[in-house]
Amino acid sequence: MVGYTSIDEWVQNETPVADVSEEDRSKVIEAYGAASENYKASTISAHIVRRDGTTIETKIIMVPMTYKEEVVVRHFISEEN
Repeated sequence: MVGYTSIDEWVQNETPVADVSEEDRSKVIEAYGAASENYKASTISAHIVRRDGTTIETKIIMVPMTYKEEVVVRHFISEEN
């Protein structure tokens, strides 16, 4: 996600959030938008698709930060059991 000039550009990528299950993609994109545009941190649950196609339930914490006048969204991801 680093290097995109806008959320729209990231979403228009051929594989935006391809590692997030299809049913959870909109809430991950919304949380990223809230962090990058409104400087709002959030915690969400989402299913992540592993390379082998299996999914795991995760907790994702998104924290907005600024660096050299650019907004960076840090992601902290942990597996939920």
